[in-house]
Amino acid sequence: MKRISMEQIAEKAGVSKSTVSNALSGKDHMLSKETKNRILQIAEEYGYQKINRLIRFVVFERRDLSVNKKMDNDPKFKAFYTAMKNECGHFGYRFAVNHIREKDKEKGFGYIRKLSDCDGLIILGWELKLDDLRWLRGYLNIPFVVIDAVFTEPSYDFVANNNTDAAYQLTQRMIECGHKRIGFIHGGDLEVYNERMCGYQNALLMNNLAFDPSIICRVERQNKSEFVEEIRGFLLKLAKRTTPMPTAFLACDDRIAVSFLAASKALNMDFSLAGFDNLPLCVEQTPQLASVESDHAYIGATAVKRIIEKITGGETKTLKIYTEPKIYFRDSIAVLNKTKNV
Repeated sequence: MKRISMEQIAEKAGVSKSTVSNALSGKDHMLSKETKNRILQIAEEYGYQKINRLIRFVVFERRDLSVNKKMDNDPKFKAFYTAMKNECGHFGYRFAVNHIREKDKEKGFGYIRKLSDCDGLIILGWELKLDDLRWLRGYLNIPFVVIDAVFTEPSYDFVANNNTDAAYQLTQRMIECGHKRIGFIHGGDLEVYNERMCGYQNALLMNNLAFDPSIICRVERQNKSEFVEEIRGFLLKLAKRTTPMPTAFLACDDRIAVSFLAASKALNMDFSLAGFDNLPLCVEQTPQLASVESDHAYIGATAVKRIIEKITGGETKTLKIYTEPKIYFRDSIAVLNKTKNV
């Protein structure tokens, strides 16, 4: 059945096209309940589908922006933004960005709901939690896709880097180089860091190596970019124990890895080390830092294609799309020399 137009709804309801537009977009405070319901009933009965040809990119930020660098200054964000804007233009969609803080999420998403001017959302998942997505599912009645974060529940589409496998491969390389006690440096309660820790644990398990929680160093990313003192304290505490020291560490991102390198050098301790994100500073270290590079442009473009599929096809099934990163096995992962143990 051919879908009805806004003009046809207006004719059947005996009202103007602008009245129909207001009713369908939620700008209905001047309409009587009877008129609004009559318009919505006709629209539903004849399968009306409003296409705004607008996709919104929602940057969800849990941290306080007054003390943190905004996400849109991050090179990864710029790669996402450029790719998505170009891809939207290719398919004839407009593109807009909304920054929403966790403490203002009802107000921020309420603004989007009130405008009712977009067909779908792409949400940056760096600081999202599963509870945020569950809340959003019940709050907004438009499709959305999450990028750069993975959630295990089956009802959410995402396009993300395969962090778990990348962490597995880095840890596996350390094991192949003779390291048996490998620690992990965790950056806080973000899903992406949990994925990376999961890959690290999987590699230990597959190689019959024990997981030791006492060699997990946790630093808090909130309001900070350097973690030398926390890591220094952690290493000093390890050195006082009678159990063997780790010989290698996997860090959840490059900035934390560089802080670890500075702390360990100051204490004259030598570890193999790897990070994530392949920032330019990786090749400025001595030795150069092993790391993982995601194709953010590909993730962004793929997310646009997926949300358009959901918009135009009314798809109810979900897809979890992983992209494989490029891993740089640099000299910071060294073959273990037992005569130079830490």
